[in-house]
Amino acid sequence: MNDKFKETEAEFNDDNIIEMTDEDGNIHYFYEEMKFMAKGTQYAVLSFFNTDEDDSDGSEEVFHENDTTIAKVVKNKIGEDEYLTPTDEEFTSAVEVYEKIEESDFE
Repeated sequence: MNDKFKETEAEFNDDNIIEMTDEDGNIHYFYEEMKFMAKGTQYAVLSFFNTDEDDSDGSEEVFHENDTTIAKVVKNKIGEDEYLTPTDEEFTSAVEVYEKIEESDFE
């Protein structure tokens, strides 16, 4: 893990840092903003961490608030959370519930 990521980790709850490996074997880091339920399934709002040492714009920022996604959360065989890509239907349902949560936060 590089120093930029370690510095960023200190700013957040370490338990909310998620490491995911894509289909090409690349590791990506996300910060779990929140979990919520939609149609009996648990989802998480994840924000992307940029851990690249070579930052093209010279910015020190490694946490991108606007680069978020929703992942489906399931328990694996040993009881740990696994984060999966939801189907299109699941994603649509999750977004609808998330938008209602966001609206209620502003009221």
